[in-house]
Amino acid sequence: MFKIYNRMKMGVMTRSRLISVAKVLLLVSVGFIMYEAVVSHPINPHVEGGDKILHFLAFYVLAMLADFSFPDSRFGITKMAMLMGFGMLIEYEQSFIPWRRSDLMDLVADAAGMFAYLLTIPILLHIPLLKLRWNR
Repeated sequence: MFKIYNRMKMGVMTRSRLISVAKVLLLVSVGFIMYEAVVSHPINPHVEGGDKILHFLAFYVLAMLADFSFPDSRFGITKMAMLMGFGMLIEYEQSFIPWRRSDLMDLVADAAGMFAYLLTIPILLHIPLLKLRWNR
């Protein structure tokens, strides 16, 4: 009987598992974004402003993953400052790469993505799997 209960429990997402998954995804995402920032042929959505859309989406996801990875502190100035520092690092490194260029508007799109995450937190609180982040 005990073995059956343990097997059933393995499939259940707990808060600690959610945090662990978020940390792994945050690390993978940061690595992928760093890679995309330096390659000569990055992902290109082929639409006007596509680069800014990608920055917005990337930093929305990074904001969510950073918030879920470290849930004991709310999503505020500290997490946003760390993510903006990452965005500035990307722009700084791109200023040295001949086939890339640094653009202040990329940082604006990064900040907008983080702000959008902040605005959607009240909605995310109602999604069963995601609300584990705020449960203690």
